[in-house]
Amino acid sequence: MVTHVGTMRGKVLYKDGTETPIIFENVKVVPGLVKNLFSLSTVMRNDWDVSTKTHEKDKVMKIKKGNKEFVFDQKISRNGNGGYLMAIKIQKENQKKTENKSTEKINDVAEKGTKIDINILYEKFGHPSEEVVKSTAKYMKLQITGN
Repeated sequence: MVTHVGTMRGKVLYKDGTETPIIFENVKVVPGLVKNLFSLSTVMRNDWDVSTKTHEKDKVMKIKKGNKEFVFDQKISRNGNGGYLMAIKIQKENQKKTENKSTEKINDVAEKGTKIDINILYEKFGHPSEEVVKSTAKYMKLQITGN
């Protein structure tokens, strides 16, 4: 359930190290969601173009309007069935940037059976309950380590 609506400012952090400022308006806050969701239909209704392209041997999704372009350059939530979600990494305004290789590990998960520490999943999934972390890991066919 949406608890409030507002504006979010931040910057997109691309895999190649570049950064681009971004502002989201009419952001709906839903406590407990594991990931922040991005509405493609809202973007298209607001005259943004949505496309895919091959970038460094990988497919990426991009949105573009005028001279502004944002590239969803990360695949997350890969599962053993070959499905995945496209993602864009955003550092919210007033949020410290963390460069921790272990927390990026989940973005590199491609094969079922991959072992990953539960604490890394907890952080990457947005601090949900332990039950949600475990059930999501099970769906993604990951082997949880640690406690």
